Amino acid sequence: MVDKGALAGLWSELLPRAGRRAAKLVVKILQGARPADIPIQDNRIRLSLAINLRTARAINLALPRSILERVDHFVE
Repeated sequence: MVDKGALAGLWSELLPRAGRRAAKLVVKILQGARPADIPIQDNRIRLSLAINLRTARAINLALPRSILERVDHFVE
């Protein structure tokens, strides 16, 4: 969406995989597995931040340096 004009966006390429993993766990539980017997998985998801600088300029928004330092992808 940022490339279409939105000011900012968050995304993760891991979210679809995390959803599939969660669905597999639900299936196991529905098939009778005890939740306590299912191994714990580390499902940390790293989010990426994108900022559209053209949109920021169009609305006369000065982004703080603390935000700009965290941006993973800029759209010009």
